[in-house]
Amino acid sequence: MPVNIKNPAIKRIHADVRELMKDPSDQYHAAPLESNLFEWHFTIRGPPDTEFEGGVYHGRIILPPEYPFRPPDIMFNTPNGRFSTGMKICLTISSYHPEHWQPAWGIRLILEALISFFPSPSHGALGGLDWSAGERKRLAVESRKWKCYKCGLVADLLPELRPKGESGGASGRSSYADQIKELHKLKAKTADEVAAESPVAAAAAAAASDDREPGTTVSESPSGKIASTKKEAEVIAQAPGEKRGVIGAISEMAATTAPSSPRLRSGGGAPAEGGGDPTPSPANARGASEVEGNQGQQQQQQQESREDDLGREDDVLSFVAVAIALAIVGILVRKALRLAEVI
Repeated sequence: MPVNIKNPAIKRIHADVRELMKDPSDQYHAAPLESNLFEWHFTIRGPPDTEFEGGVYHGRIILPPEYPFRPPDIMFNTPNGRFSTGMKICLTISSYHPEHWQPAWGIRLILEALISFFPSPSHGALGGLDWSAGERKRLAVESRKWKCYKCGLVADLLPELRPKGESGGASGRSSYADQIKELHKLKAKTADEVAAESPVAAAAAAAASDDREPGTTVSESPSGKIASTKKEAEVIAQAPGEKRGVIGAISEMAATTAPSSPRLRSGGGAPAEGGGDPTPSPANARGASEVEGNQGQQQQQQQESREDDLGREDDVLSFVAVAIALAIVGILVRKALRLAEVI
C-alpha cells in the first residue's frame, strides 16, 4: 500500500525511527514492521536490581492513525509476571488514558517508561499482574529463549551492554527522567481516584482477581478494546471504522493513506489482571507460563494473519475507489464534450 509521506503520523514515525537509530540504547530496541509502519515490535531489558534483571521482554506498540496526537495500544508477548500477554495494558502512556498523553512523547519515552513501570505495583490496572518475585525471576531466565514469529530470537535484537555511566547505558540518566517520574505520580493518583470513587467495587474487583488462576483470559470487544464498564462498552460499540461501506472507504483514502485503527482480539493464554499477589505454586505457575508463551505466539500469528486480510481488503477498496473515480471523470468529460457541441 502506498505511503503518504505528507501525513503527520508518517512524518512523526520517520522521526522516531531516525531518533532511535541516531542514539541507540543497550536497554531497548524497537522498529516498525516493513509491511505496516504503525505496528512496532519492541524488546526491552528488565530493570537492574529487580526480580526482572536479566530478562528480555518483547511486545508490540500499535500506533493510531492520529499519532502523535493520540496514544498507542501497548501489548506484551513475553510472559513476565508484571504484565499480561496478548492484551492491551492500561498505563498512563497507553490508549486507556488519552487525557494524560502529550504529542511531544514518542517511542523512546514509551520504552523507557515501560522499563520503569516493571517494578511498580499494578494497582489493579487492566493487564497488570502482581506475581511473586520468585516466579518473575524464573520467567526472566526463560525470557532469554523467547522467539517472535516476526523477529526471531528477541535476545539477539538488543545491543551489547555498555560500560556503566556511558550514554545509552543502564545507569545513564534518561532525558525523560522527570517526565517518567510524573507519569508514576499520575499512575498512583489514578489508582487512588478509582478506589475513592467506588471502594466497594474496587474491593470486589481485587477479591475477584485474587481468585483467578494464571492463564485465565480477559474478554475484549470485536474492535480489540476492553470494556471494563457499561459506558466504555457503549463507546466501543459506537467507535468508527468497524464497518465501512465503499463510500466511507473512498472518503478515508481521499483524506489519508494511514491505516484505520488495528482491530485486535484477545485470545487464550494471557494471565488475567491480578489485584494482589496470587503467588502461584511453582509447578502450576510453570505450566501456566509455558502454555501462555505458546498461546501468545499462536495468538500473535492469528492477529497478524487477520491484519494481512484487512490489508488485502483495503487494497480491493483502493482499486474500487480508483475505478469509481475514473468512471466519474469519464462521465464529466462526456458531458463537457456534449455541452461544447451544443454551444
